[in-house]
Amino acid sequence: MNRRAQLIGIWCGPVAGVLVVLGACVLARWIRPWIAPSDSAQEVARTFAQHADRIRVGTLIACFGFTLLAPWGIVVAAQVRGREGSYPVISYLLVGCTAVATVFVVISCCMWGTAVFRPGETDPDVTRALNDLAWIVFLFSAPPFTLWAGTLSFAILADDDPVYPRWLGYLSAWTALLIIPAGLIIFFKHGPFSWAGVMALYVPFAVFFIWLIAITRCTLDNIAAGRFHTG
Repeated sequence: MNRRAQLIGIWCGPVAGVLVVLGACVLARWIRPWIAPSDSAQEVARTFAQHADRIRVGTLIACFGFTLLAPWGIVVAAQVRGREGSYPVISYLLVGCTAVATVFVVISCCMWGTAVFRPGETDPDVTRALNDLAWIVFLFSAPPFTLWAGTLSFAILADDDPVYPRWLGYLSAWTALLIIPAGLIIFFKHGPFSWAGVMALYVPFAVFFIWLIAITRCTLDNIAAGRFHTG
């Protein structure tokens, strides 16, 4: 049962990636965004009205995808848990980061859903404020993701016999660093550090899902080999 539960949980990661790409990138276009931070309230409201159905469906699909990060993250924490003994500080921290990060991205979907709930009826300034808030919750929440990746990096690199290969520890450290620029979006409405920019949106988004795929691959290897570490 434990092996089956781990397999189901870890496969939630790739499924989450597919759903997020379909919902957030293809349909709702939060990645490759239609709306720029510098757009006027009228332009933002017009975009929501013109693409309302696509945004609704895409946001719903993305919300399901982001939710699946929770079981995936719990399996990763469970892998680390076996190395900690009686005081599992690191695995508890991984669980906490999983929960907080998942809540932030799901709430951002709820905000985009609210913004598109009454297209053409809501005051354009309110629609733009909801869109701004959704982006800030989505990307300004970089610190929990940075702590999540940084904690896993520490768990791997500080262990003499880590449950994951050391290269994954270094990848986790780089992931933690490269997600940080997403938190700069409150300072910029143009350029690479705006919410539509390379450094604040595309790099953190791509790096996170590369990290997810790498962890998934390593965890599947552990499960297939029956490597269940004990402290």
